Order: sequence, then C-alpha cells, then structure tokens
Amino acid sequence: MSLECHDNTWCNIDEWRDELEHFDGLQTYLSYCQRNDINSNIMSIYSNNHLNIMDMYKENNAGYDIIASTSIGSHTIVLGYNKRKDEYVTWRTSPNRNGGYDVGFYYTNYKDAFKNYEGRCNDILENHLSFEKNKIKPKEKGFER
Repeated sequence: MSLECHDNTWCNIDEWRDELEHFDGLQTYLSYCQRNDINSNIMSIYSNNHLNIMDMYKENNAGYDIIASTSIGSHTIVLGYNKRKDEYVTWRTSPNRNGGYDVGFYYTNYKDAFKNYEGRCNDILENHLSFEKNKIKPKEKGFER
C-alpha cells in the first residue's frame, strides 16, 4: 500500500472516528501501521494533513493492555495492565515492536510498576544521550613534537 493510500485511509478514519463500527479491523490496521513505521511523523512529511490516528490503537500483549509507552532512539519501554489479573508489567521492546517484548518486570500495584517504568525510561534516555555524545565527540589530537 502506498503512502498516498495510507494518507487517504488515515483521513477517512479520522473523519469517521466517532462512527467506526469495525473495531477489530481498525486495530489490525493500526497494528500493521505500528509494525511498519507508518506513524504521524511519516504521514506529516508526506501530507499537510498532520493527522494522528494512532491514539485509537489499543495495543495488547499477552493479555496486558499497553497503557504507556516511551520510545527513545531504537528502544521502547512499555507499561501494561492486565485487568483480569489486576497486575502490571513493564517490558522492553522497539518502537515498531518487531523484536517482540522482553525483560518483563511484574507488579501488583501501579505505584511500583510506574516507578520501574520511569526508571527504565530514564535508563534508555541516558544510554541514548551517551551514544549521541560519543558519536559527535571531537577526536583528540595527538601531541606533535
């Protein structure tokens, strides 16, 4: 599907967002968009519409609804909640989720889960900034005699 087709689809979904009836089909399409890096940034480069329909995506993994997500560079941390178990989890993943979800930490209360989520987000930010710093750091000149 071309970006022009996606743009038309995004416009239609946004226009009809309050009247859409096929929730499962919408979720399948939005999941496809996420996995293939079709997001509001890409769409705004292609089109002047500046739409974001990804707020309609209800991401779920292993029975946990993803309630928060932070992406920095190629790393993402998510916070999930399983209503049936009344349990929270934080996972490491990638922005498009192609690598799956791993390194999960499970919690019985929101406060502890969010504290872990916040810490893991800070860790990926620090790692990203360190990587960027080393990438642009000027090379030291050797001593000339």
